[in-house]
Amino acid sequence: MAANSRLALIVALAFTTANQSLGQEAAKSLQSMFPPGTEVCFGRHYDSAYLTEHSQQKVTDLYVFHSLTDDSQSELDQKSKSLRAQEDVAKSAQLSKSSADAGVAPELRGQASANVVVRFRDKSGWYGNDLTCRPSRDGGVTCGVDCDGGDFDLSHKENWLRFILGGSGLTVRGSCGDSNGDIGFRWVPGPDDQLYRIDPLDMAECLKARDATRPEFAKIDPPLRTRIDSTKPTCLGNSRIQGLKGIASASLQVIKYIHGTADDVEPKFHARFAYLRSSGSVTMKPVICTAIDFQYDCQLDVDPQPQTNPGFSLRRDDHNGVLVSDRDLTGHSLSYLMDLDGKAGAASPSIRLEQSSSPDCAP
Repeated sequence: MAANSRLALIVALAFTTANQSLGQEAAKSLQSMFPPGTEVCFGRHYDSAYLTEHSQQKVTDLYVFHSLTDDSQSELDQKSKSLRAQEDVAKSAQLSKSSADAGVAPELRGQASANVVVRFRDKSGWYGNDLTCRPSRDGGVTCGVDCDGGDFDLSHKENWLRFILGGSGLTVRGSCGDSNGDIGFRWVPGPDDQLYRIDPLDMAECLKARDATRPEFAKIDPPLRTRIDSTKPTCLGNSRIQGLKGIASASLQVIKYIHGTADDVEPKFHARFAYLRSSGSVTMKPVICTAIDFQYDCQLDVDPQPQTNPGFSLRRDDHNGVLVSDRDLTGHSLSYLMDLDGKAGAASPSIRLEQSSSPDCAP
């Protein structure tokens, strides 16, 4: 074999071996950062001395974690940490098999769910979002937010992680849909807001940061899921209406509550939404309400769904009351549901309901 041919073969073999090694390292990086069935917390709080030295850095706190602990204020069904761990292991194995069956390269198989929480020096409150993390071709891990919500890269450095924010930034509030009524926010890298060191921390620190991202209404006890009797109909009667001209009163009767399953995670309930017009006529419409984070998204329970997709959001208002309001930012979804043709009389119409003992749950 000619010397040039032998050299080319050696280079090709070395390149292939390096790629295989890099791929194996990438898969190991994902497993070591986010082991299936295990809670993991990385983060850092930047003190005033550090921020004074780095005057252009906006981030004061940064956490990346994988939790198996349910948020007690969530409207989703609550499960034990051990059961969440079993589900997490099973899900990881299923995703790895699915990617293998789809022909994904071994070094890029597998994924893990995670969360990011961040706080900024020039903005009030805490921001966070759900993540999907996958092995990257350079041997690290890339975590991103769905619906083009941006991403960042993670890599091991001794016992800490290097965090590099992607050039397009990261959506740290909102993504595909705004479930909690908050306007989305994207963290865009500034002159000193792209490279970070995050250290391993006790899980309690990450959970505390997660809890800080709850919207204000989600801090009200108890969650609606505990107020609804799953064994019999629950009636919520009107106590206050704002911005709905021609509507005298309203009610919502929960008919059937359905807990989440392995295949259909979100709990939901079927209900009758009724309202009394000032003219004296009563209208009743069937709705189905699905738990999303800290509230329920309700829409007409008919098939097919109308093009306008009318409905409302349902969330706790105080310890005894709930608030029915627009489910999006258009200001029309609730008024369309009530046949007001989007002319509710106010930009943000709402109905406050309280638990009632009325047997027929009439509005």
